[in-house]
Amino acid sequence: IDIITSDYATKPDGNIGAGACAYDKNDCFQSDSSTIQNTCTGRLSCMVYHFAKTLATCENRPSAYLHIGYTCVPNNIT
Repeated sequence: IDIITSDYATKPDGNIGAGACAYDKNDCFQSDSSTIQNTCTGRLSCMVYHFAKTLATCENRPSAYLHIGYTCVPNNIT
């Protein structure tokens, strides 16, 4: 696994209820790539849990979800 991006996200209206965990390019994002990269990069599998964070870059709204961009890297390159 190669982690490309890892961002906590919140909705513009601060909604954290049902349906708030769907990715939308207009959501507000705060990067947390280093934490997820340290946990998952180079592993065959990885499980990450979302724990709500207060997002300073998003007017201190609580995070609704964690969006991770990744690629699978083959064990052997031929």
